[in-house]
Amino acid sequence: MLIENYTFVSKKLKDLSVNVYKGKSYNSSALTQYDGIDSINYITRTEKNNGVKYRVLNDNLTEIEAGNAITIGDTTATVFYQKEQFVVGEHIVILRADWINEYTGEFVAIQLQKESFRYPAFARAFIKDCILETKILVPVDENNNISFKLMEKYIKDLNINEQNILNEIPDYFLEEGYSKACWYLENINKKEFENKYSNPFYKQKVLLKDKLWKEFDLVDFFVPELSKGDIKINESIEGEIPLISAINGNNGICGHIAFGDGKAQLFQEGCLTADMFGHVYYQPQKFYSVSHGRVNVLIPKINLNKYQSLFIAKVLEYQFLIRNSYSRMLNKTLLKKCKILLPIKDDGTPDWNTMENFIKSLPFSCNI
Repeated sequence: MLIENYTFVSKKLKDLSVNVYKGKSYNSSALTQYDGIDSINYITRTEKNNGVKYRVLNDNLTEIEAGNAITIGDTTATVFYQKEQFVVGEHIVILRADWINEYTGEFVAIQLQKESFRYPAFARAFIKDCILETKILVPVDENNNISFKLMEKYIKDLNINEQNILNEIPDYFLEEGYSKACWYLENINKKEFENKYSNPFYKQKVLLKDKLWKEFDLVDFFVPELSKGDIKINESIEGEIPLISAINGNNGICGHIAFGDGKAQLFQEGCLTADMFGHVYYQPQKFYSVSHGRVNVLIPKINLNKYQSLFIAKVLEYQFLIRNSYSRMLNKTLLKKCKILLPIKDDGTPDWNTMENFIKSLPFSCNI
């Protein structure tokens, strides 16, 4: 394949003389979040922030990885080049090679990201053998040999206008990761998009800091359930029904299927889903959920509209991500004991109107 002055051919990653191995992991509970001088990047399977969950205190940590490497989340197929030294969480595979620098490493990471669709989160692991057999497009010289110099030049050429390109992408797309940013550049005119979609439904600002808050039992409002059966996206026929898995982003949707496996329940619209990592989403239509991804379905016991449900989802997610994340998996037992902080009226009951109006006052809410 010829792109401008570059000729690309398909090669297996093992043809690039790479060393692939599993990183020695740290549980987040054993680390201290810290952003000072003696801090180091903590790499997890998150698809945001170049895989960095946060920086942690380097308090004589023993399993530090040198920078100039590519990290891969083996259950999420999240791929990034790491320039600085780092430590890793669970399920991180590390790729090294003599030819890697910040440009060639970025090139290969991007090519691997393009192949990640073959390994949907928690459905098909991106393990060492699969990584080595993965085919990517690489530039070759006039003798048809892999050219790392051309990889470097290709990335440097792309970087010339990088900042101008990034300035065109709104933060809300950048925060969703590489694929959303690329989609935006290919499909969206920023001015037209924001003029059409960014208005709030409710024009008046709603201040939650002025409200009284109170803890309630989550089971007062929801019944926690788990899906039966074991639907796998790569074994399902494509259709229109969302399949919810344990992924960060895309409303938890790992794909769309035509029907279930005969055992899994088709959940009704209006439920919340809370995966084992604490990501919580409001589901506006009927859906299936995977069982192997431990997605908890919160079925409402009271009448809640979509705005109130979205408010609860975000409050719960904030609580869960602080308390659980990878160190303590969220499950049905924890949900049954869970308490949720909600704004209240003078009589001590939940102030559903304030919750609704707060969501309606946010940018883009006119299109919820």
